[in-house]
Amino acid sequence: MLVQIYIEIVTTGRFECCDGKYACVLEVQRNGHPVSRTHYGAWTDISIQRLQLRACITAMEHIIKESEVEIHINAPALAAAFEHKTLQNEGKNADLWNRLMSLCEPYLVTVIHEKRNICTPALREELKDRPIPSSPDKNMKQETI
Repeated sequence: MLVQIYIEIVTTGRFECCDGKYACVLEVQRNGHPVSRTHYGAWTDISIQRLQLRACITAMEHIIKESEVEIHINAPALAAAFEHKTLQNEGKNADLWNRLMSLCEPYLVTVIHEKRNICTPALREELKDRPIPSSPDKNMKQETI
């Protein structure tokens, strides 16, 4: 089964310390018809790369069946670094990289850098009006489309 994941991120603040929110759309084909679910998250006082990693982790946590996974995200550095990561990473954001890599291990995962994907306009519009919680590390309510 092929799972397409489309991630959109909106931030305010500086690159190394911002407030941000994300939406992850997971799409599969069931009985020849596309089925999708959307998951949202928001974080305060976080770097953009950590926010991107958190979005990927959120998406991967919802995959439960043997799958081939394509993650479409506007994150060129993350896409490039993904190919060289292992289960035991050290250095910047190692905690999140190690978590992401352990979630990806059972699957064939490809991270694709795309400035815009098919979900970008709708997700940006939806994220625009979503508030960022005042307390850090607070997840927004999971919703489906």
